[in-house]
Amino acid sequence: MKHDIVLYDYEGSPCARRVKIFLIEKGIPFRTQIVNLSKMEQKSPEYLEINPNGLVPALSHNGKVIFESSVINDYIEDLFPKVTIIPATVAGKIEAKKWENYELAMANVYRPLMYSRFMGPLHHLACTKQEFLEISAQATDNGAYLAWQEKVWDLKVLTLEEQAEHQKKLAQFVDLVERRLENRTYLIDERFGSADVSVYPRLTMIPLIGIKINKYTYPNVTAWIERISQRRSIRMTYTESEKSMKKLSDMGITKLINRILYKRSELSMMDRLCVKALKPILRNKLKISESLLIKNKRKMEFLESSPQDADLSAKSRALKIDDSTLKEPLMFYGYTGSPVSDRVVTLCRLLDVEYSHIEIDMKSMEHTKPPYKYLNPSSELPLLLHGDTVVHDSLFIAEYLCHYAKSTRSIKHEYFSKDSQEQASIRMWNAFDMGMRKEYRPIFFAHINGENLSSLERSRCLEILSEKMRYLNDQLSDRDFLVTDRVTYADLLLFTRLASFSELGIDECINSLDGISEWMKSISLHVKGQDKKKSVRKKRKSKAESA
Repeated sequence: MKHDIVLYDYEGSPCARRVKIFLIEKGIPFRTQIVNLSKMEQKSPEYLEINPNGLVPALSHNGKVIFESSVINDYIEDLFPKVTIIPATVAGKIEAKKWENYELAMANVYRPLMYSRFMGPLHHLACTKQEFLEISAQATDNGAYLAWQEKVWDLKVLTLEEQAEHQKKLAQFVDLVERRLENRTYLIDERFGSADVSVYPRLTMIPLIGIKINKYTYPNVTAWIERISQRRSIRMTYTESEKSMKKLSDMGITKLINRILYKRSELSMMDRLCVKALKPILRNKLKISESLLIKNKRKMEFLESSPQDADLSAKSRALKIDDSTLKEPLMFYGYTGSPVSDRVVTLCRLLDVEYSHIEIDMKSMEHTKPPYKYLNPSSELPLLLHGDTVVHDSLFIAEYLCHYAKSTRSIKHEYFSKDSQEQASIRMWNAFDMGMRKEYRPIFFAHINGENLSSLERSRCLEILSEKMRYLNDQLSDRDFLVTDRVTYADLLLFTRLASFSELGIDECINSLDGISEWMKSISLHVKGQDKKKSVRKKRKSKAESA
């Protein structure tokens, strides 16, 4: 069976690195296509056709594209099961998913700090703002994306106070890993697995932005890093770019640059001499002059895998909840009005699953404080508590609930799939939905707090959301539902997101899109129809009991 695999990669991307680690651990050959993030190639129209989120990694397998690192790794695990990396037990899977979500929460804190302390300062010193934007404009003419690049060069991604707060949050994450590794060799099951793959690539980059990890500050983490670093997959994926970044950090160059550029007083003579000496070195290292030779917006050309005759069908791994846990009550922590909470509530209603609802007030930031923070240190909603089992992440909660429902009753409608291809598609649509987070959350929090975004910030958020909605509308041009010929969880999750647009006052993003309009009506009818059937069943049951 022949497999042609192309990984869309960027040296220094921890997300892409974890996929490479997976592929190497499983002995799967692959080719790479570099997508240069510093030049905004990930936001080019050509790459957005591959990954509408405009991120790396993406993977093309025999002509089929999968994007988002955790989705790709789940897909690889299903299709190539000979070497297992994801735990086989339900407890192990839940624990692995927990660490995956801790890492995701950390990434949302890490990225702006990385732009503030590393990428922004290096480019600010290496080139002028005009040059930086000229290079970015070769890949995209989207105003919102270019405005972000301007913010990066201007060193306005985070204020100094916000940088300190982000660093504090990252240190808390490293503390969490340190405690977990007390008397442990790896994060789960005393064997190298998917949790380690999720956490290692980004954790080892944290020192680049100011957090020291050594045997004195974090002895358990340091020993774990040294242990994992011996693996062939880790050595093979440690790129020259990462080595250069580490060298700049170890020599104190990045710290020096940050001290100079963020200085609130006039630069000293020594500061100016340092800037003069470093500028040509960084300009050469980042290939600024070479990039400026291209004067026009260029059409990006990306490798794609070749369609093959290989059978890509495989069974997606099922969760098997033990009988003792099935008897325990379900407790759901969520915020009414949040799409990621509402979609799980909708699914519970459709599955006729009974649960206790605990409302967490996001307006007062209750999700960031004890006692909820004890359940989820990443402070993300929603969360499911099933006996002593804590399940994170709305998608994984939904998968868990579907398996729970099938284990306790007869289910007539499947919202997930046993087929790995379909399951990957459902998970990709979830990744697409979560890709709106950066633009959606400012609007959402402004709404629940009764505040107003600046017209400029709002218009930039709407520009990107509208672009994503046009992509969704195009996908619906020749199909009734997102994944297959029936409603799946992919439809439910995006339905709940788009259903909130009206209340937030951003329905202009979808009002003129006929494909989305018809699809929304279909999903609404499905939800109401299932509710009606459930009501009839309950009436019949009540009559039978009274008789």
